[in-house]
Amino acid sequence: MLDAISISLGGIAGVDKDTSTSKQSLADTYSQFLTLLTTQLKHQDPLDPMDSKDMTNQMIQLANTEQSIAQTDKMNEILKINQASAVNSALSYIGKEVDYVGGETEFKGSAVNVKYYLDKDSSTVKISVLDKDKKVVRTMDGEIKAGGHAVVWDGKDKDGKVVANGDYTIEVGAVDREGKAVQTTTIVPSTVDGIETAGGQLLLVIGNQKVAIGAVQAVRQQVAAAPVATTPAT
Repeated sequence: MLDAISISLGGIAGVDKDTSTSKQSLADTYSQFLTLLTTQLKHQDPLDPMDSKDMTNQMIQLANTEQSIAQTDKMNEILKINQASAVNSALSYIGKEVDYVGGETEFKGSAVNVKYYLDKDSSTVKISVLDKDKKVVRTMDGEIKAGGHAVVWDGKDKDGKVVANGDYTIEVGAVDREGKAVQTTTIVPSTVDGIETAGGQLLLVIGNQKVAIGAVQAVRQQVAAAPVATTPAT
């Protein structure tokens, strides 16, 4: 009797993960089902024929699974189209300057405009510029009121000398009157070098880092900025 035979559909339950594997599993299961059904029909007792209800239930399960796989196939095609559209849109970012939430930026000989936000009023705000080795090359005081503020790093170190071109990190630290840290958000400008996808997420390649496209706050064409004046040697 079919009710004594268990045909597992567990191998094709995760149709949303790999439809090609699921299709093969379904074909194998269907072939197994037909083989078992044929064997039972050959050996059934004529005086006690097989109940067709069990066979019908198994056929319904197989049909439902096949339909689920087909629907997932269509959804995967839609996702591919949407991803291709997103990639095409992201291509327009390459070569442009973006403001994004983060601290890493690139100094290329011109002043860097930094924005930061304070969750609440602070008693002290320090803006630090770190080089690629995480050494502090410059520290500046910032506005202490809650809200958004802008500060310009002129590309010079604490001794007034222009730093070398390269990657730098801007860190904003704030404390309130009680000495407790105040939540800050830093936004810096950088140029997009390329795009990548990882784990279904679209990323912008900026220097040596990868930034989620959702972190971008503004996009603009690059405008040649006046170079920072160098300090004459003494």
